[in-house]
Amino acid sequence: MAIFGKKSDDSTKAPADGALEFSPEKAERFFKHARSMVDATNYEYAIQLWLSGLRFHPNSMEGIEGFFGTVPRANIVGRLAEIFRTE
Repeated sequence: MAIFGKKSDDSTKAPADGALEFSPEKAERFFKHARSMVDATNYEYAIQLWLSGLRFHPNSMEGIEGFFGTVPRANIVGRLAEIFRTE
């Protein structure tokens, strides 16, 4: 009588939480939505979408250029400087 069950095939399982998954298709969906958010001037959400897409395809030049093109438009640096300004 076996106490421990049969070893299952691990190749069909989804990646564990926090594991990196390479999927250009998923990344492209994030990038497409990010472009529409940039057009709608919702820059902060667009930045989140660019980064989410880059999680699935970190070498994508489209994602990298989109992210770095959106950050200056969001004026995040100026707002952070105001928040952390010490007088």
